[in-house]
Amino acid sequence: MKTELFKTPEIPPRIKAWKYQLIGMPLLVSIPILALLGFLGGTTKKIELNERDLNISLSYPELLRNGQTEYVRLKISNTSTGPLKNLKILLSHDFLQQFDEIESLPEFDKNLEVSLNEIPENGFRWVLFKLKANKIGGHSAKVEFKLPGQDAIETAFKTFVLP
Repeated sequence: MKTELFKTPEIPPRIKAWKYQLIGMPLLVSIPILALLGFLGGTTKKIELNERDLNISLSYPELLRNGQTEYVRLKISNTSTGPLKNLKILLSHDFLQQFDEIESLPEFDKNLEVSLNEIPENGFRWVLFKLKANKIGGHSAKVEFKLPGQDAIETAFKTFVLP
């Protein structure tokens, strides 16, 4: 006598989902893909100034996340017919207090200013401020460029730190 095992019935596979699930699934799948492509990260803005003998290009993080490290980049070009000496750059103290691990290249002096001794004729210099966000919310900054015997050149920008 032969015993046959019970055979399970063949059931065709079916996908059953509600309408809102059919809408939500592509959205859930698209979020990590957009993040990997950089669409959900911080954004950077650029400001161009052309004042007196300076052409200044300032790029800064407009939007970043708490704990993220970003740079404020300044490219300062000399458009005069001679070298520019003793340019001082000051990023507002109120703005700097909203960040951790603050560094600059070239280094800060004792007043949290960056000094550029000389920018040759038709030359340029880079100044970088490295900032790590630690306070959530909107932060306003003011940047001053001071040459001896002249009024300061000022510009302002805002950065928003997300949680």
